[in-house]
Amino acid sequence: VSVVTHGALLESAVDDDGRVLGLDVLGPGDPVGGGHGSPAPADVRALSAVRLRPVEADRAGWLVDGRRQRLADLAHQLAWLDVTDRVFLRLEDLARRFGRPAPGGTMVRLALTQEDLAALCGTSRESANRALRALRDDGRVLVVGRGRFLIPTLLAVPGAR
Repeated sequence: VSVVTHGALLESAVDDDGRVLGLDVLGPGDPVGGGHGSPAPADVRALSAVRLRPVEADRAGWLVDGRRQRLADLAHQLAWLDVTDRVFLRLEDLARRFGRPAPGGTMVRLALTQEDLAALCGTSRESANRALRALRDDGRVLVVGRGRFLIPTLLAVPGAR
């Protein structure tokens, strides 16, 4: 197990039919990898320049337990929320964790494709785009460019990295 010290990684799993589920975006403090000799449960792809450092064995279990809890919380969102709410909560989470203050809110600048955002929300690209349009029309999200979103409601980002 390693821990991210800088940057962002997209963690995803692919089923036998080739469907992709974006599990999470990992950033500073998040564990990556599994035990030695065991197959990796997911793939990761860098969204920005990333630095990792090995984790001491006594801390690895604690980090992985925290990761499991976060994934359980995200699974609940996928199961119980509609697509628009899932897209908004994912973008809000990314803004809190990776956002930078910008005029009018918090800017998320990650190299996320439309397919990545859809996979993170457990939906199709088309459904994610409809949800983004609805969020834009409601003024809850501004799409600034590819992989760039402004979240007006997050004017202050405590703990942003």
